[in-house]
Amino acid sequence: MELVSQSLQLRRNRMIVLHNAVPDPLPDLNRNRSGKPCHVLFLGYLSARKGVPDLEGLSHGLAVVTAPVGAHLEVIEPDVSGILVPPGDVAALADALISVVEDETLRHRLARGAWDRFLEAFDVRRYAARLGQLHAGLLKQDQPEPVRKGQIS
Repeated sequence: MELVSQSLQLRRNRMIVLHNAVPDPLPDLNRNRSGKPCHVLFLGYLSARKGVPDLEGLSHGLAVVTAPVGAHLEVIEPDVSGILVPPGDVAALADALISVVEDETLRHRLARGAWDRFLEAFDVRRYAARLGQLHAGLLKQDQPEPVRKGQIS
């Protein structure tokens, strides 16, 4: 959002962001994983063009550990929907992963925060409604006064 604001010289309060939305991959499954083994998954796209890999973790209600690069700060709220570590800081990454693996309470809190964030901003079921509200609001702002018969301003 900051890049667009600077490039187009727009004030941020004049911008609205609709994030890419995805369907809920597990709509009716219980996301409570208490007592189950913890697994670590690496997601990455090894090219200059990056996608939105955080949505794999958020939509599955998983604890996300990532670096604050690209639009990740628009997606992940630190210590609420994930843990942010400095890019290239191997020790911080190791510490974050150890914390998430060893601390089940932390893991469940982050997973719940990730799931809530997914529902709030990335669930495709709400996307159409948000887009419709955005269009309706824009149309209301740009509506000219109707021309009445015989009156031209």
